[in-house]
Order: sequence, then structure tokens, then C-alpha cells
Amino acid sequence: MNFPTKLYKEGKTSFFAPQLENYRIPQDAPVFYNPKMEFNRDFSIILAQTYQKELKDDLSICDPFSGVGVRGLRYVNEIKEVKSVYINDIDYKAYEIIKKNIKNLKINKKIKVYNKNAILLLDKIYSSPESLDIVDIDPFGSPTSYIDAAVRSLKKEGIIMLTATDMRVLCGLNPESCIRKYGAKPLKKNYCHEIACRILLGCLSRIAGRFDYSIAPLISYSKIHYIREYVHLVRSISKANKSINNNIGYISHCFSCEGREIFNKITQKPVKCHLCGSKNIKIAGPLWIGKIQNGDFISKFINNIDGSFSRNKKEIEDLALLLKEEENMPATYYNVHNICKKLKISSPKFNSIIKSLKESGFKVCKTHFCPLCLKTDANIMELSKIIKNISQFNV
Repeated sequence: MNFPTKLYKEGKTSFFAPQLENYRIPQDAPVFYNPKMEFNRDFSIILAQTYQKELKDDLSICDPFSGVGVRGLRYVNEIKEVKSVYINDIDYKAYEIIKKNIKNLKINKKIKVYNKNAILLLDKIYSSPESLDIVDIDPFGSPTSYIDAAVRSLKKEGIIMLTATDMRVLCGLNPESCIRKYGAKPLKKNYCHEIACRILLGCLSRIAGRFDYSIAPLISYSKIHYIREYVHLVRSISKANKSINNNIGYISHCFSCEGREIFNKITQKPVKCHLCGSKNIKIAGPLWIGKIQNGDFISKFINNIDGSFSRNKKEIEDLALLLKEEENMPATYYNVHNICKKLKISSPKFNSIIKSLKESGFKVCKTHFCPLCLKTDANIMELSKIIKNISQFNV
């Protein structure tokens, strides 16, 4: 390698990567390594460990976009119950540094290292006797080009992990690109990050259905510049039909009153707002309208955090607890400050709003998507009325 490297450490795994202090941003380095994504990798290791305990069998995992190989190396080095890990990168410099890291850790028995196109590698696995328990798709930009191959490479059941970083596309700044890549129309509103998660899940569901797989989201979250999905797939025609029929739909948004409406079929598309009667509405979808968190799985996930080697345990647990709270809440969320601005009142204390909503019989919780937002089954009219009442008493 004709560039200087440095020894880094994540979890209990040491590895070589380019000396990042020599570059303005990680993307400028000859081989990609982003230390800011350590949280993402920590989360994935704990989730894989949680799934292994449910599966009660050793895992076969593929990391087709490995960069320096840290994610795949950590799967092998930090989860005992791993049978094999495919570590791959199409860039030859990355392939070289991956081999150096494997040699340094002395864990080559469980690792299969490749220098291939990600789709070709997944197709190779599909056509071989061994299929996968987990496929971790973490590319630059959109993951949609790789979903077909990822689904095909799975066992009868397995997990697909997806990262999408093309947030401008998913959040409605380039709607044509979103329609082209994800087969769905986005919505440029303050809850666009949740819409992004649901668009990606809807896309995965439709592609998985072609291969007779149903999908069940385990955990979905948004972090600054990316969204991350952890999804359980099962090959079953009846389950695939049920999954798509019950969970694919649309969300309408009224730009006059901020009302939202979820509907299952395009034939149910509203022509006006169900709250204020305005025709100034826009539709997002098709997208996933079912649950995007699995509370039971998240509880098991939380139980595995302490035993991990992560240095982000507190942040991971805090996020997981919020996600668990969100499990049974309706789609979308409300920005309290925006509502107060529209009502021309000062914003009451957040906890006072939550307390008042609960006392009025509504479900409500904070959301990880935005610290200024909350999820509730109260509609915008009901929520605005409660906020206005609280503001009058300066609570």
C-alpha cells in the first residue's frame, strides 16, 4: 500500500485504516473509513448478537461494502457464534487493507474475503450451497440497487440491514429521483425522515415479495445524515401477500391545516382534507404504513447492550428505549414549536403537553426523529387546542 495507515480500535477490534488526519474528509482517503459511523456498527453488532440468540445457531453474514473491513471484522471478533463472514470491497486498495487487518487479528478461519462487485458476490452466494442469515447493505447513497441480490442470498428466513444516505432524495428535495429509485413519491415536510424510513421499507417489501418473502421491521431509526433499517424476512407466499396487503399504503398531508391521513389503497385517495375540507393536499407513497419498531425484539436488544464491547452503550440504550416507546404510535409526528408559531403563542413545556394529552385520553410519546417533536393519536386540531389551553395558563 502506497499510503500511510494507522491502527484504530472499535469495540474490542483493532484494525488499520488510512491516517484520516491527512485528509479533509474520510471520502478523500484512498480507502474509506468513517469513524463517525462507529455507532451504526456498534448497533449492528448488538442486533446480530440478539438475533443469534433467537435463532440458536451460528450466523453466516455478508458485508459487501467493507471499506477497510471494520464491520465484518467486528462481526467475527465480537460475536462468538459466527460460522462465516463474507468481507468484500470492489476497490483493490480496500481489499489489500482488509487482508492486512485479517492477518493482524489472526481470525482468518471464519472469514471469506473478496474483491468483487457487491451484486456479483451476493449472486455467487445465492448460487452456492451456503446462504446467509444476515446481509448488511451499507453503501454510499441508495441501497435499492442491491436489494434484489441481498434477498436472493438469504436463507428461508434472515435479516437484511439497510443504510440509506441519500436523504435529499428521500426527504423530497429531488422527488423525481425518489420515484425512480424507490418507486414512491416523497413528502417535503418536517416529518420527512419518518417518511424516508417508510419509503425504504415499502420498497424492500415490494422487492422481497417478488421472491415470496414477507418483511417485518425490527428496528428503524434516523441519524443526522442517514436512515437505518433492520428487517426480518421469511420466505412464505401467504405471509408475503399478507405483509403487502396490510402494510403498504399512502399518507396524505394537508398544507392548509397540517392534517394527516393514512390510507391503504390508491382508490381511497382523498380529494380533500378530512379535517378542514381543503383541497391543498399532497400524497406520499406507496410506503410502509405498518409498525416500524418491534418492541419485544427491542427489549431483547436492550438486554444485550451491557455485554457488548461498544463505547456508545448509553447512547444506544437511550435510542432503543425511545424506539420501543414509538412502537404502537401512529405514523408521522408533530413539531410543537411549529404549531405554536402558527398559533402565535409561546411554546409551553414539552412535558406539560404530554401530560395534558394523556389526561385527555390520547396516546403520546417523544420521538427519536426530532427532539422538538412528539407522536400522538390526537389530530392536529385536537393537539392545537390542548397546546393553546396550556399556553393560556402558562403551564
